[in-house]
Amino acid sequence: MPEGNQAAGKEWRGRVGKLSPDELAAFLAEGDVARLACLDHDGWPYVVPVWFHYADGGFYLVPRERSAWAEYPRANRRVAITIDEAGRQRKVT
Repeated sequence: MPEGNQAAGKEWRGRVGKLSPDELAAFLAEGDVARLACLDHDGWPYVVPVWFHYADGGFYLVPRERSAWAEYPRANRRVAITIDEAGRQRKVT
């Protein structure tokens, strides 16, 4: 690897590959914002940034009291969540 963590003139983006359990726990504890993809009441895709808490092997989503999207996952459990960071390779889907 060239000096200064630069490879062929590009900024170093981190290690590529699956996160270890410890790396995963540390990443999810950083407090990044997740993106929730769900279907609205009319069946249209709806993606929204959400606050989350990861515990007990699952994600707890934290909506505001009057968030329209809060009811969508209850009505249709087909959802996806993505947490990533700009400029690096770490992500959870």
